[in-house]
Amino acid sequence: MKLRKDERLRLIQQTAIKLISTLGYENTTLEAVADELGYTKQALYYYFKSKEDMVREILLNSLEEATQRMDEIFSQSSNPADQLQRLIDFYVDDYFTRQSFFNVYYQTMRFQHTILNPEEKKILEEGRRAMAQRIISMVEEGIAHQQFKDLGAQYLGAMVLGMISGVISHYQMPGLKEVSPQQLKQNMFEILMYGISQRRQHG
Repeated sequence: MKLRKDERLRLIQQTAIKLISTLGYENTTLEAVADELGYTKQALYYYFKSKEDMVREILLNSLEEATQRMDEIFSQSSNPADQLQRLIDFYVDDYFTRQSFFNVYYQTMRFQHTILNPEEKKILEEGRRAMAQRIISMVEEGIAHQQFKDLGAQYLGAMVLGMISGVISHYQMPGLKEVSPQQLKQNMFEILMYGISQRRQHG
């Protein structure tokens, strides 16, 4: 079946994301993407002039998708604990099923100064800050409703984001990679809630 141009472009980007996630940015080439798809390298040049051009578009497009998805998460429930669970689900699902923005962002972090121009860097950082601010706002609500410890929303929000993204970015470490995505979601939520819950457990 012949694919439309937009479908073929999406397939190329998804394949590139998969290879970047498994091989790393440095080891992913246009040739590798073409080979994976059964295309010629020249066919990929129709869409992208270079690997950097391809990754730039992936980063910026997936940032927009991630922002929209986060907006959906916080509109589905007003309960901060529910939002935290959905946020964890979002990060884990992104890594395992779509392997999109967060995974590509961390894989390319050291190279973004050569991939992105100043305006694109600004867009990327503003997008990440906006997502971080949504998490801080969630924590503020959780503190106000006495669901989370009052350690300061900025501080606690940074800890939550750091823990979630840290687990995802280190998933290949022994001990983590043996855990199923569903179990990982459950464990992350329980550990985060135990650490930030206003209620104290009694033995």
